[in-house]
Amino acid sequence: MKKLLLLVLAGIVMLSSPVYAASLSISTGAKEGATSASHAFTTQTTTKAIKVKYRFITSEVPGGFFGTQYNDYYSVAIQSPGGNASDASSMNALGLGAFNAAGETGEMNLTLNVTGGSVVQITGTVANVGDSFYDSQLVIEAIEEVSINVESASLQDIDGTALAFFSGDGHTYFGSTTPIKGKIRIVGPAEVAISSFELNVIQGGITVATGALHADASALLTTFGSDEAIELTASTFMFTVPATNGVSTAADGTVSLQLSVVADNGDELLYDIGSVDVLGWFNGTNRYGGRDAAVGGDSWALPSVISFAGNFGTHLLGDFSNMHGGPFAPHASHRTGNDFDGWFNGYNARNAATAQTLIDIFNGPHGGDIERAFVTYTTAPTNTFWSAIANVTLTDGRAARDVIRSVGGHTGHYHLRKQ
Repeated sequence: MKKLLLLVLAGIVMLSSPVYAASLSISTGAKEGATSASHAFTTQTTTKAIKVKYRFITSEVPGGFFGTQYNDYYSVAIQSPGGNASDASSMNALGLGAFNAAGETGEMNLTLNVTGGSVVQITGTVANVGDSFYDSQLVIEAIEEVSINVESASLQDIDGTALAFFSGDGHTYFGSTTPIKGKIRIVGPAEVAISSFELNVIQGGITVATGALHADASALLTTFGSDEAIELTASTFMFTVPATNGVSTAADGTVSLQLSVVADNGDELLYDIGSVDVLGWFNGTNRYGGRDAAVGGDSWALPSVISFAGNFGTHLLGDFSNMHGGPFAPHASHRTGNDFDGWFNGYNARNAATAQTLIDIFNGPHGGDIERAFVTYTTAPTNTFWSAIANVTLTDGRAARDVIRSVGGHTGHYHLRKQ
């Protein structure tokens, strides 16, 4: 790993010889508009990636101007003959949760795969929008040449499908851990070994949980051979996150997932996987059926759906979604944390009284939050359930027949999908 000394001269970042260095702060100063700094340098022959660590700081946040037209922004770019990487965002786009009380984000990272011995240019920009009074800064904390790199990586649900949700609440399944599968290919110089591999779960710019390497992926902690690659080509249990963690499920939101790789030569690499929605655990006691332990339980849902389901205290509720959402046999849906099954006394008759109970739910204070209800019935004139909904207009203007749909497999329970 090579750390580069950063100096500022007439707005240009000058990179000196490969020694240890201070950080660079690019400031808007007392002026409106953008300020940029850039420089080019030649990488070492063993370099496989350039990593830039940086923070965005704006006094607009503590000044009370978040969400206004004074939407200061930043950008960071890495350019090389083989490709480019960039990150750009604004105060409002990042969201208030990305900043602390002083208006500082957490550390952000930008990485670009490069060929050793190539010329690389790094450019940073920060802009004051709409005024010249509240300054913003782009602080580039480090520029590193790294000899290891993640060429490709993906995370999967416990069933092997692409990870789109993260189950964030405490639970007792899988030894009170939340497992995540993955595939990965890491490259690095022969005879260097991977000494540490973790998953960072980040919320509001803060690492709120850390996943340890799963025993099934322990082969990643090895030495690069002559092919200079270490990989898992099949979806394998890769990480276990403690079920008790710092993830907030108080409201709908996301977490960012980041791989942390450390080699025994001192090189460290952070690789951003991306963001996924958070699922919480419905802990109501008005339930029927088993809890499907083999798939990490069946009580996972978006926090807003959990809150909504709390309005059905007189009903018995069944399946929500399984851990991390995704496919959940035998259901055709229940994949996105928006669905749950329910039952009430008299439902199985699926007659006019059953229909009226569902109509009353749609016409109630929370009916506008429901997208669909699934019930099994026929549209024959002699079917009393169908006759009871066929010509009914709900208080929100929707036709009951359009939102209370006939779907097979719902003779013993109804299915609700929240908007």
